[in-house]
Amino acid sequence: MNLFVLRSVDTSCEELQKDILSICTERHDISVDSKNFLKLFKIHDSNRKILTCANKEVQRFRELKKQFDEVKGGFTGKDLVDLHFEFQVRSMQEYSFGRNSVLSFNKCLFCY
Repeated sequence: MNLFVLRSVDTSCEELQKDILSICTERHDISVDSKNFLKLFKIHDSNRKILTCANKEVQRFRELKKQFDEVKGGFTGKDLVDLHFEFQVRSMQEYSFGRNSVLSFNKCLFCY
């Protein structure tokens, strides 16, 4: 049996939820997480390659940031300020490298 609920736009969320649940015969978990994302949403293979490659670059940068956080404890004063500026420059270089790596690996052209 196919049932549906018709209500006005003025119906409250609570009332609408109650009405929907009153005609349901069983409950289903419709939450989206990393385990069921790809089952629910079809991603073209080329997009999947881009996401995988981009994730590798993100992980590489996170490791760089982790190393920076470990090293910066040994610096103080002007040396710490210099280290932060150097890391900022390195981060910008890594961003460009990562972007170009993802794009070239996936044979994309990036114009801005």
